[in-house]
Amino acid sequence: MSDMELIRKEVRAALGKEPVAQRWQLGARTLAATEVAVVIVCVAVALAMPRPIPPVRWLSAFLLVLVVAAGTVVAVRPAAAASRGLFAGLALLSLVTSTMSRGPLDLELHGPECVPLELLLALLPACVTLVILRGFAYRLKESFIGGLAAGATGLLALELTCPVESTAHLVAYHFLPCIAVGVALTWARSRLSSKTYAP
Repeated sequence: MSDMELIRKEVRAALGKEPVAQRWQLGARTLAATEVAVVIVCVAVALAMPRPIPPVRWLSAFLLVLVVAAGTVVAVRPAAAASRGLFAGLALLSLVTSTMSRGPLDLELHGPECVPLELLLALLPACVTLVILRGFAYRLKESFIGGLAAGATGLLALELTCPVESTAHLVAYHFLPCIAVGVALTWARSRLSSKTYAP
């Protein structure tokens, strides 16, 4: 058998195989599975509470789920410029909806008890995100978005369980910790070496 025939045979064999998922798709699936588990825990805790949850809070929580999903894809997908725009739009819409669900403007801070819960629930997704991002070249924007998506899983729990209606409390003890997770993950990723420098 000639070299050309061998090459043709190998090409035909390769074309007959099932397409192998790209690395970023495998990373996205792993990260999504982790975040889905945390979201399920958040919803289960919310449903177990005796206090009824207003429909607008459920809407805000649904938007946060979309933020987490979009952030997961953006964090690991190469050339995700268009997806970044989608993530930003969803995040802004979620922020506005969450703020409007609190009613009239209230600048009372109340207590910071929400912060530990949010950070605790964001810890596992953040660690998994960090491990997965090491498999790619370091990208600042994508690392930050991945951290925000991890933080949003904790934010989701607060959206459904926190009884405080204060806007100042929402910003100081819900939104800012989520941003802090994004900043912390971005910093941690910048300090770690990449296993590969492919995008």
